[in-house]
Amino acid sequence: MSQSKLAGARTRVRIASLILSGSLVLGLFGGVLGLVEATPAGAVGPASQLAFTTSPTSVAAGAVMTAPVVQLRDSGNNNVPQAGTSVSVAINTGPGSFDPSATTTTTTNSSGQAVFSNLVFDTVGSYTLIATSTGLTSKVSSSFSVTVGPTTQLALSNVPSTVVSGAALGITVTAQDAHGNTETTLSTGSVSLTVNTGPVGGALAGTTTRTLSGGVATFSAASLTTVGSYTLNAAYSGLPTVTTGSIQVTAGVAKKLGFVQGPTATNAGSVMSPSPTVQVEDTNGNPVVDTGVSVTLTSTGTLTSGSTKVVSTDVNGTATFSNLTWNTAGTYQRADRHRQQQQLHHRTGQPGQPGVHHAADDDQRGLRGVDHRGQDRGQLRQRHHLLVGPGQPDAGRPGSIRSE
Repeated sequence: MSQSKLAGARTRVRIASLILSGSLVLGLFGGVLGLVEATPAGAVGPASQLAFTTSPTSVAAGAVMTAPVVQLRDSGNNNVPQAGTSVSVAINTGPGSFDPSATTTTTTNSSGQAVFSNLVFDTVGSYTLIATSTGLTSKVSSSFSVTVGPTTQLALSNVPSTVVSGAALGITVTAQDAHGNTETTLSTGSVSLTVNTGPVGGALAGTTTRTLSGGVATFSAASLTTVGSYTLNAAYSGLPTVTTGSIQVTAGVAKKLGFVQGPTATNAGSVMSPSPTVQVEDTNGNPVVDTGVSVTLTSTGTLTSGSTKVVSTDVNGTATFSNLTWNTAGTYQRADRHRQQQQLHHRTGQPGQPGVHHAADDDQRGLRGVDHRGQDRGQLRQRHHLLVGPGQPDAGRPGSIRSE
């Protein structure tokens, strides 16, 4: 063998030895013979993906979750011990968001782990998280639940700003945690509704105490009857009392007549003073503003021909009888309400019968059928036994007519 060939063989042996010891691979690259370094078996490559090594677990709203851990990994799914890489978690699926106090971005430690030790959620529900880092494949966690926290407050809903006298309020009271989640497992204990502020004599009627069911109590049978502005309190043992905003109670539709000023003793031949005054009222006795209602007074005594017995209500729904004079002296009394006869004449807009008049007798509870909703309000008349003659039993107010 020539010296040159022997030298070439020795060189090839040295190269082969170098390939083995340095984990090099000899190959053709684009037609050029070259060497590349190969990763030895069991060696760790660069980080290429993320993995949850400690998954998120169920937690109460407002509480700090047991820290989930996200690990850097290479393409072979090996843990990469690389510090200083920024990793973030976000809500992938779920009904709510993180509490503002939560820390959702951190950096890896020397083991390549990102530990999220301050995750807090506000809203009850089922969630998954997603971990992300620039240049790396993201990872979605397994699902977990956020449950309701301790009950700390009452919340009000369906509070009317305006309601008609006697109508159901329909206020709903809900037991909640500090983040507004309903305590659905709470079905014991009573919520009470009371007047906080309101007009003199204003009070709640109906059912004012309700037992919680699934953390909720609805006052569908409570009402306010006296016209005015109110605020109400809702209370439950162990929780702070909560107060509504302003509720304005308005009068209902006209149902009856009531005396603002009743008849008083007067001299025969003289005009009664002060003048009897009648007010249009709703079922609960609240004044109804109803202009132009015709009110008729009758008497068992003899009114002079000059007396004005039919008066229309003014802008306040009031009819004032300012010209009543009796000829005969005697003692008279106002009739019991159960002997009052009230009669309603109103127009209806039935198809084919425009302007047909109907009459409906009613008792002391009111005038059924008064139409204050349509364009044609109709006319109200009362035939009222204001005074009765001697010998007729009655428990009303005396109205003596004296001879002069």
